[in-house]
Amino acid sequence: SAAGGAPALLAGRRPPVQGPGGWRGNLRWRPVVHSVAATEADVGLVCLTRDAVIAAVQEYGAAWIAQDASRIARLFAEDGVYIERILDKGGTFRGRGAIEEYWRRQILGKQSNIRFRHVVGDMVLDSEQRRAVVKWLAEFDNFRPDAHGDRPAEKQVRFVQMAILHFTQDCKHICHLEEYERSCEKKRYRWPALDTPEDLLQRMFRMEPGSWDDSPALRCLCEQCGEEFGSRNDLFRHLRTGGPSGQCGTDTWGKYEPPSVTNRPSRRNVALTVSYLGAGGGGGGDGPDEALEQLVARAVQSAFPSQPGEPPMRQTFRSAVAAGRAPKALVNVATLFLPRAAEGVDDEAVTIALNAAFEMQGGNVKVLWCTGLKPAFRPRVFFERFEVVVPYDLLLGPGMTSGDIPGVGRPAKEWATLSGEDRKQHLQELSHIRRRVVAYRELVDRREGGRRAGATLSGRQDPLRFHHLQAQVLVGPMQVHYVALSLALRRRSVSQGSFSAVNFEDLRGILSQTIAWIRGNIGEDDVLQGALVPKVPAECIYLGEPRMDKAEMLLGRSLCGVMCMTPEQASVLGAHTAEFHQRMAAKEDKLREWAAALPVQASPAKM
Repeated sequence: SAAGGAPALLAGRRPPVQGPGGWRGNLRWRPVVHSVAATEADVGLVCLTRDAVIAAVQEYGAAWIAQDASRIARLFAEDGVYIERILDKGGTFRGRGAIEEYWRRQILGKQSNIRFRHVVGDMVLDSEQRRAVVKWLAEFDNFRPDAHGDRPAEKQVRFVQMAILHFTQDCKHICHLEEYERSCEKKRYRWPALDTPEDLLQRMFRMEPGSWDDSPALRCLCEQCGEEFGSRNDLFRHLRTGGPSGQCGTDTWGKYEPPSVTNRPSRRNVALTVSYLGAGGGGGGDGPDEALEQLVARAVQSAFPSQPGEPPMRQTFRSAVAAGRAPKALVNVATLFLPRAAEGVDDEAVTIALNAAFEMQGGNVKVLWCTGLKPAFRPRVFFERFEVVVPYDLLLGPGMTSGDIPGVGRPAKEWATLSGEDRKQHLQELSHIRRRVVAYRELVDRREGGRRAGATLSGRQDPLRFHHLQAQVLVGPMQVHYVALSLALRRRSVSQGSFSAVNFEDLRGILSQTIAWIRGNIGEDDVLQGALVPKVPAECIYLGEPRMDKAEMLLGRSLCGVMCMTPEQASVLGAHTAEFHQRMAAKEDKLREWAAALPVQASPAKM
């Protein structure tokens, strides 16, 4: 140390302290820690730049204006998170697929005249954490269903939005986007033009004196009469009414439509109740090779051609019956959006126009009736009902004698020609068939109840649950009576408590066993043990109308079922059903060959 002074400082030691007894120092060694900034190569990360954030936000705005959901989704990482409303489970979307689906369902077709402005000067950037807080202004025309009908109403929406963006390690995608917005639609808010220069826009945000006087005004001027209006809505009302002269707003089409209407896709959502009974078609697997969606798309374009400049139609075709089973269905329900040319056309006229287009195509699809839907309405199928048309005498079976049911073996006649005694015998026979159906269902419930109790332990298949099993007597062609045996089943998951559809082969087996039980070919023990019998030919089984009861109750109109059906619809469906049953009755020979191969029970089935 220097004479009389403090000792020299040594690296890694605390400085000495002068006390009453002289200089004292802490001689314990401590390493020196040097602070060195880690380079990008050391940690394998890329620092986020302002240009990268600006490019991402501008691409977000461009995709929004273009109404391109897939383009929006490509901005995000595969496992990216998009939070539209914070702390709201329904407002959080995880994964690129969920983000694209949200934009496609919630945004597309509901907004037009979109304008977007990124306020670059208000960006807050954390390069090391790859986070940025950005602000943008947005305005667009939003569509709302009119309270007085299905005609859409336009409403201009304006808001300022803040968003927190977190980027991936390579800064190429957004892994987290969280939005906060402030609506500026009320009159107390002032709204700048979105092309205002950045420095003036910042002064307008701070409400500096004179800033709003310098802003470029948005002039809402009628080019035909020269009158100026305070807002675009006032201008649009003026153009719709034609102004004082009645000529304002007229164009080559004779009717003015605001941009919010001309730039949007069609909102004419319909449900088409269709059949496959045209030329060359029919039930039982003789239907068309071409998919229903392609047939309907060509007919719609032929009946209602799109206008030049009209936005492309939304791909929203949905079939109530799966494509593979549609030609075997009594009726099918297809929902889709029609072009804007069909927006002013009523449902009956749509049916006539589409049927004319189908006839020109030479297809075998026919529209029974059309039902207009609200744009967001999506009907769902509750369950499917399968049927087989069986000759009346075939159900009485070989085990029955004239002592069991009087009148067996007599020639079949039309109901109107039967005498009083014959009618009584006919009702006895029908009562027997129906009682056998009820007894079979009770036996299957007993069998499936035991399976339900041991399903989770034995690993057996989940039990069946009947939705529908009944026999309906029909009066078919050539004065021969037929019975339509219908069945609807679902499987109940014991572990999850939910229901799932039953495959066609299981349904076919249950229908075969039902007929064999009614005829007396198998007994009670056979049903309880699940005895196998030869299956009904697949071409003899068809799909009845899909049950959409819940959708019909919400809609208050019939799609294909008897619920809410009008007399006109009932007449159309009755005529179609009779024709369909006649085609199915033509397969009688195959059913009789199948019935001849059934086992013969030793003891006949009693009434």
